[in-house]
Amino acid sequence: MKLQTDPTKIYNKSNVEQRAKIVHNLYETRNGKKIYTTSRDFNLRELEIGFIIESIRKITMARFPRILDIGCGNGYTDICIAKKLRVDIVGIDFSNEMIKGAEYLKEKTKDELIGNATFQLEDIRKLNWDSGSFDVAISERCLLNLPNEDTQRSVIREVHRVLKKGGIYVMVEGTRNGLRRLNELRIKVGLEAIPDRAEDNVSSLKFEEERTEEFLLKYFKIIKKQYFGMYYLISRVVHPLLVYPNQPKFNAKINEVARKIATLEPDYNNIGSTIGYILEKYPLKTHRVGR
Repeated sequence: MKLQTDPTKIYNKSNVEQRAKIVHNLYETRNGKKIYTTSRDFNLRELEIGFIIESIRKITMARFPRILDIGCGNGYTDICIAKKLRVDIVGIDFSNEMIKGAEYLKEKTKDELIGNATFQLEDIRKLNWDSGSFDVAISERCLLNLPNEDTQRSVIREVHRVLKKGGIYVMVEGTRNGLRRLNELRIKVGLEAIPDRAEDNVSSLKFEEERTEEFLLKYFKIIKKQYFGMYYLISRVVHPLLVYPNQPKFNAKINEVARKIATLEPDYNNIGSTIGYILEKYPLKTHRVGR
């Protein structure tokens, strides 16, 4: 009989470099040419992208902002931004397959772009740009794939370094607090709790909000904090109840409806495993923090 291995246990027992390699290998097996290859819940992904675009549109003062997207995956978010805004955006990722996919999607949509988008194969743990190189930085469910909290914090410090004075960091990442609140509601209505990690996302290291914000405030001013609770309420509570005992599907019509409602009313009771921050860079000379 073939022994079954538990990917989560293997990941937990691995060291930092081994964990990074596991995540790298996972992304190298995905088809970068598929738009939603890094996100099965495409309606939630579109809500995240909408939040990022509106954050850049409303807050960034630069006329032609230079943007760095760390962990850009197949570049779909960057291409969406370049379709809407006149920007110069650089997307970096450690997966060759993702960068190839980004170049493919860019070529496919080049006539629709009003901004510039370029993509580079890079390890986000060490950003190869001078201090103050960018007006805006973005991470979209990137930091949660890093191997530990120390690495997450190191990357946040690097983001701070490469941003210009008063630069904006739009951070869309995982929240363990929001997931707990969602699961409390699910359990109350008779649904099972959603696990913090599963076989297809063993690297999901979500933030504990209070602890994370205490760290962020050493480097950034929190301009805005947004949950996507309305979408989670409908897609993760109402939808499963309607189809029980069958499994809900990401492409169900109700999720499309949930997305439309959440565009108008984003949150419900701070539930859900995704959170968005708009952060403004503090100058280090007024905030004594070590790198």
